[in-house]
Amino acid sequence: MEPVNQENKDNNSVESQELTPNINPVSAAFIALVAIFLLYQIGGAIVTLAITGLNFEKADANVLRLTQIAGQFFFMLVPAIFFSKLFYNHPVKLLRLRMPSLKMLLLFTGALIALVPVLEHMTMLQEYLFIKSAQNNAVMHQIKEFIDELFRMLEGTMLKLLTAQNYFENVLVIFTVAVTPAICEEIAFRGLFQRSLEMRFKPVTAIMVSGVFFALFHFNLLQLIPLVIIGAFFGYAAYKTDSIITPIILHFLNNLYSVSVFFVMGKEALNEFEIMTYSPLNSVLILLGGVVIFGVIIYLISKTGKEVAVEKM
Repeated sequence: MEPVNQENKDNNSVESQELTPNINPVSAAFIALVAIFLLYQIGGAIVTLAITGLNFEKADANVLRLTQIAGQFFFMLVPAIFFSKLFYNHPVKLLRLRMPSLKMLLLFTGALIALVPVLEHMTMLQEYLFIKSAQNNAVMHQIKEFIDELFRMLEGTMLKLLTAQNYFENVLVIFTVAVTPAICEEIAFRGLFQRSLEMRFKPVTAIMVSGVFFALFHFNLLQLIPLVIIGAFFGYAAYKTDSIITPIILHFLNNLYSVSVFFVMGKEALNEFEIMTYSPLNSVLILLGGVVIFGVIIYLISKTGKEVAVEKM
């Protein structure tokens, strides 16, 4: 009889453990979410002020990018891992730190490719209707002016973060806007938050609630609905593949697309919506076509059954 390696035996024992929370998982989810929100907003603001001072507009762009990266890692990712260890007996299983199958990853990537233009034209159509209503309603007009002012305040910061002068800055922009949020936000929202909710609610409820709070976290009123949709899509990807790697890759690809559009178009990519040249009919047609393609791919995904990841990280 061959001797059993004690280390392998212990590892198998840990791997087979049932995921168990130390407190109510819904409480764990919201305690962690509120703590991460406060840490990220307040801690991030303090660090930014400490590094750049009050003269934010004249701060070096690379310093701002590095500050943004550090803020997400230290005030979002680290707390998410901390609360995962604090509230659960098996944080690796909680966070779904496993590799998905290539088949499912490709299917979800195809779904994302179909979804992106749908969300873009949904945003355009929504903004078109919003502008039209603001032209005929005093209250809506005031709301629009408030949102426009917020956009103008954020535009300078976004331009500073996204505008690159050389190859190194291109890479740093991609790491700031695509890589870092994909890792940190997915582990916080689809890893800790959604997975905790799944232990008490039906998967669809956990996925939608996670999507809503993901959207609210971004403070973007005009893109609230598209953010809820893509947040729910990322959540479904995490649930269906039983892997956090899937939404991380999808999130990265989505943000990389946005960065690439800015690299090509420059400031025009951030320009305010041009209602005079906009065709609502085009958006409706693209929406319908995209929804059909997206629906077909999601149908194919749903027929594969929920996967257990094939390889541990």
